[in-house]
Amino acid sequence: MEEVFRLQSWRRKEWHGSHQVEVDDFILRSYKRYPRTYVAGSGIEFTIFQRDDGQRFVASPVYDTATESDELLVAANLVVEGFADVEFLRADLLPVLKTPIKRLNWEVFPRGRVPWDRVRKELERVIEKTPPSIQPVIRARTSQVEKYGPDFAAIGRAGFYGYWVFGFTRQGLYVLESRMLDNATYVLGADWEVVSRLTKAEVINSDLAVARLVHDRSWPEKLDQVLRHVMPSKAA
Repeated sequence: MEEVFRLQSWRRKEWHGSHQVEVDDFILRSYKRYPRTYVAGSGIEFTIFQRDDGQRFVASPVYDTATESDELLVAANLVVEGFADVEFLRADLLPVLKTPIKRLNWEVFPRGRVPWDRVRKELERVIEKTPPSIQPVIRARTSQVEKYGPDFAAIGRAGFYGYWVFGFTRQGLYVLESRMLDNATYVLGADWEVVSRLTKAEVINSDLAVARLVHDRSWPEKLDQVLRHVMPSKAA
């Protein structure tokens, strides 16, 4: 068994003179669980080819929809993420559906880079799908990053699955945050698009992150040490 620590929201009462008041606080709980093994995502080799009419395509391998539906879904999501559109064809390149399917599995968050002021509502929709006791913790995390003024957000299906990227492009810093309480915060540099495709073990073992911040009580201070120079008001 391994010991895991989780930061949770807690409301308690404390005495203020002769009366009690409710106080919101964060507590660090520990619990035992079976050790987890992180499994790297599957690799897919795409092919670029050109038809007789001059049109160029990026194609995945041929999948049997009866036995390889999961692999097909992964390939479709990768194509959507990279090219904003996907079309399903048979092995002979004839249409299998009358209407192409677009933006598969992106109902809860905008695809690709979006301005930060458009992210807040979508982010709140994602947070609301977490247990009520966890929601204040996730909101506190995202609010902490937001105050430094990220200029865009991004998500992806490869590498750090479930992570959101908060970008500070002028400073060349990219904060990877997750709604999963057991995941640490990763701060990457200008090569974030390459590094974020790797597994966590590869990033940690090769020391490819600018910083890796474990979520504990000192997390806000550690984040500030990394990001304080991105805002003029924090420079002092």
